[in-house]
Amino acid sequence: YDENGNSQPIPGHSMLLAVLGTFILAFGWYGFNVGTQATILAVEDGSLTFMGAALGRVALVTTLGMGAGGAMAMLTSARYQGKPDPLWTANGLLAGLVAVTVAVPHVTWWGGALLGGLGGFLVLPAFHFTVEKLKIDDVCGVFAVHGVAGAVGTALIPVFAVGGFALNQFVLQVAGVGVIALWTIAASAVALVALDSLVGLRVSEREESEGLDEGEHGV
Repeated sequence: YDENGNSQPIPGHSMLLAVLGTFILAFGWYGFNVGTQATILAVEDGSLTFMGAALGRVALVTTLGMGAGGAMAMLTSARYQGKPDPLWTANGLLAGLVAVTVAVPHVTWWGGALLGGLGGFLVLPAFHFTVEKLKIDDVCGVFAVHGVAGAVGTALIPVFAVGGFALNQFVLQVAGVGVIALWTIAASAVALVALDSLVGLRVSEREESEGLDEGEHGV
């Protein structure tokens, strides 16, 4: 931020590496989602059964959420900035993945696409709200990508559930998101205030403009 409180974007060193890193992370997400959310083998009538349908749903919803998130973020960035932005497209792709991660074994394929698209759509406005309105220096858009998309994906699981909409479960999901948000804000505030008092959280203005690669590592 400058002396007037206006945010000053600092471009990254390499858009190519940023997008490449996003694709590497997205590829690894398949192992994460399938490995943690899919029941691959189950015991039925004393024998092991391969749960191919569940495995396929998790992989499919992961793919659709990722694609829809990237597409919606690309369209939204074009609306905001006059042309598609590859960095926001990459962030939208990640937001789509975040939005469906908790939902993949529970929602329909089209529900996964809608959740991912909604996560990608919200990335840019959520980032601008955080930086411009709340004046929080969220350099990487972490709150928009992980906080907003994760909250939306968690809350809306019952809306797109395989078994149909369940109001009671929807209320529980929204309440759960609220409790998690309150706990996270309170715990983070205590930890960050303590760290700021002890060692400080911000780097110098010179390091901020030159980049931490130079300030911390001399490269």
